[in-house]
Amino acid sequence: MRPPSFVLFDYSADMVAAWRAAVAALPSTLPLPEIRQGDLIEHSVAFDCVVSPGNSFGRLEGGLDAVIARAVSPAPHDAADIAESIRLLRAIHMDCSAGFQTPGSCYIMDLTAVGRLRSAGVGSAGFRYIAHTPTMIVPAVLAGEARKTPYFCTYAVLAAVRRFNATVAPDNAIRSVAISGLGTGVGGLSPDVCARLMVLAWRHFHESLNGLRNDDDWDKMTAWTEEIDAALL
Repeated sequence: MRPPSFVLFDYSADMVAAWRAAVAALPSTLPLPEIRQGDLIEHSVAFDCVVSPGNSFGRLEGGLDAVIARAVSPAPHDAADIAESIRLLRAIHMDCSAGFQTPGSCYIMDLTAVGRLRSAGVGSAGFRYIAHTPTMIVPAVLAGEARKTPYFCTYAVLAAVRRFNATVAPDNAIRSVAISGLGTGVGGLSPDVCARLMVLAWRHFHESLNGLRNDDDWDKMTAWTEEIDAALL
């Protein structure tokens, strides 16, 4: 099975420019994510999976989460219908996380598991899966160690999609993933910091898969964490 494609997708020109600069520094031996600018829901490109950079309690009510909730609602312009879709998504969240999900973790929601939710909305073909990865416990500015969360979320999404695809039939596999800038809204991170953290996670993940990380060597593991710290500067 071919690895899924990942698209870094944001309406912000600054976020897109920051991603491009960070991706340009990746080693040529690694696979590269695509980068696109535009509105995630109204863009003509379809994805199998959309990343929800939500909160630990699974309340998909603001920012991109609110857009996703509208997209999966049978009547996306009806407030009551959207509220019911949010309730159903939170029920999935409760089942997957017992109501609280640690920031920087990820699980995959299958929208077809809930008959009322339509797996449509992004592009012409729609999306079937949501990768839920909280960037914060509750909406708040990211400060201190929490500023590293985009790194943890990106790595967690990559690992969760890989693990998911290893457990399902090929016809149900995730082939394409859309992920927006993480922590740049309420979280208050600059596009440059966000891009460096997300692309560093991309590099570390693929280097680890390719055997380029020696987990028996504490010095190399320490260097890995130092790179995360440096991305915040």
